[in-house]
Amino acid sequence: MNKGVLRIYLNDPKLLKSILDALTPDNKILPKGMSISSTLDDGCLTLTVICEDGIGSLLNTLDELIESV
Repeated sequence: MNKGVLRIYLNDPKLLKSILDALTPDNKILPKGMSISSTLDDGCLTLTVICEDGIGSLLNTLDELIESV
């Protein structure tokens, strides 16, 4: 199992919420063996990706999340 965490810090809670809302639909349909969870807390949006496939799949997913932001 591979795990990656992406944290986005901003002083604008509304913008963080907008980012989370924009990413949420993409996180609903995932390949088997992959999960993405998110938390929004005190100026920090945390996205956690867990992938049972190779590290390449994890890195590609994190890259796609970064591009979406």
